[in-house]
Amino acid sequence: MMIYMNAMKQCYLTLRQKFAARYGINDLNLNDFSYFAFHTPFSKMVQKTFLALILADIQVNYAQLKTNAAPARYAASLMEQLAAKSFENDSENLNLVLKHFGERWRD
Repeated sequence: MMIYMNAMKQCYLTLRQKFAARYGINDLNLNDFSYFAFHTPFSKMVQKTFLALILADIQVNYAQLKTNAAPARYAASLMEQLAAKSFENDSENLNLVLKHFGERWRD
């Protein structure tokens, strides 16, 4: 499961880099997409992976805020809570992300 989640996170971060290099836009984020399609045998795996992508997006936005490279897209309190645990991809952080985005991001 972690291998799949890490692979998806790395694909997303690579997409952000390629998009920035090609179009000069450094603020690509998950809200710029209409939907995501995942191919997995278990829906719970999709949900956990998508929450991990949201966590990665929040981490990128947090870093951008520190350099004034982009506006805040997430609540400051949420970013600070996740940053306190170094944006670890653990059940506590994923549950926190699910609490904030569970109704909006469902499988």
